[in-house]
Amino acid sequence: MSMLTRAREATTSPILNTVLETIENHRLFEPGASILVAVSGGADSICLLHVLYLLKSRYDLKLEAAHFDHMLRGAESKRDACFVEKMASRFCLGFHLGSGDVKSYARQNDMCIQDAARALRYEFFLRKRLETGCTHIATAHTANDQAEEVLLRLLRGASLAGLSGIPRKRDGIIIRPLLDVSRQDILKHLAASNLSFMEDSSNDDPKYLRNRVRRELLPLLANRFNPAVIKTLNRTAEMLAEENGLLEDISASAFSRCIISEPETIDGAVALAIDRIKSNPAPIRRRIYRMALKETRYNGGAARSNHLKAIDNIVTRDNPGALCHLPGRILAERCYNKLVFTKAGRKTTHAQMPRPVYITGPGLWPCPSGNGQLEITLSSAKEAISRIGPRKTPRTLWLDVRSLSFPLRMEQRRPGQMFQPFGAQQPVKLKDFLIARKVPRKIRDELPIILAGADVVAIAGIEIAHPYRIDGSSSKALSLRWTGHKWSTDVATDNDHYF
Repeated sequence: MSMLTRAREATTSPILNTVLETIENHRLFEPGASILVAVSGGADSICLLHVLYLLKSRYDLKLEAAHFDHMLRGAESKRDACFVEKMASRFCLGFHLGSGDVKSYARQNDMCIQDAARALRYEFFLRKRLETGCTHIATAHTANDQAEEVLLRLLRGASLAGLSGIPRKRDGIIIRPLLDVSRQDILKHLAASNLSFMEDSSNDDPKYLRNRVRRELLPLLANRFNPAVIKTLNRTAEMLAEENGLLEDISASAFSRCIISEPETIDGAVALAIDRIKSNPAPIRRRIYRMALKETRYNGGAARSNHLKAIDNIVTRDNPGALCHLPGRILAERCYNKLVFTKAGRKTTHAQMPRPVYITGPGLWPCPSGNGQLEITLSSAKEAISRIGPRKTPRTLWLDVRSLSFPLRMEQRRPGQMFQPFGAQQPVKLKDFLIARKVPRKIRDELPIILAGADVVAIAGIEIAHPYRIDGSSSKALSLRWTGHKWSTDVATDNDHYF
């Protein structure tokens, strides 16, 4: 006799039976699981806490309650936190409280309030799960939430993945035991169990589209078109989710073939090969972009269909330096044959640029950008010539000591700077030179530029200026070695020619 059969014999509660079916049919967790229950204090989350408490002995569960204060509703937010703490105490459960300044986070990361709240909330729950040793996080999404979510995504424009709605289980960690339960049944359960709950005043605010869908659109559809619209939308989402799962498996294999592991893809950045992406049809490409965003660890799932289309335009159109800004301050940028996702920094004005570093002689000098150091040594010109290697970057550069005098100045590039590359008859724009050398945009902004007066003497790791080259009469050479980014442009150039 299965656990489900034994449980059914022990209770006649409609909600418990539905939740038991969801747990077993979708294997939400195994007996002995430890579950961190996300409790807002509203009807749905109080019902979730109570139902899991009732099933505690059947599944040998360890339960902990967690509440996140979004700091959006003043005294009402504090009231909810106190209520949840008392409810946890009533069930003899551990209680964990977190908080975050959602408005500030949304402003800093160019996100809407709802997306910022979700990102901070889940970050807290995931962190607390690790701290408590819990195996799962349970959230109180219901059948009504699923219907609302499908309609919201349809109104905004969504792919098959979006219209699949809310999954019952995500990443093997986040579970939704109430996803097959209606809000009406939840209210009946709470009334029968004599359980109170808190009302969130923001749920009545018509400025939020979700509230208008809940209070206006769904009742209209139920009254005028389909009384069972919530069940219909849930059934549709489930079928689409099964089809989407198949495409996700195909896309995961494609993503693994597209991803590039390179030294410059640091700090959560992700690089993909453009030619490999383009070999896939559009539905697979869109999923590849979503997987890349997830890998960055910055994006809170806020990228929508218009963002994915913008990324696809970068891949499919002929602009080697195209870019687009995404929610969560993510930057998707084409670096020639690569698509790179990074955390976008704030634009630096001329007045905000780091102070230049004045180089008074050989030694180790910190770079103005904070990325690495510039090592300067003195050697014979003959030794320098013998050590000139392949033109891959970054590389050590050598300058003729006779053409220089200390102090030199090291700074980040500035708009309008000119540079006469080795072998060139005339100066060119520094920006144009770096683009021609296929130096990624992010690295261009961090390159140490070495100057003597107003003249650009060298671009550390890249090239020297022609007037400062070693020639046949040179006796002493100054070497410049940048210990910052490691990358390779693999640009086909002439043979090394310092003299």
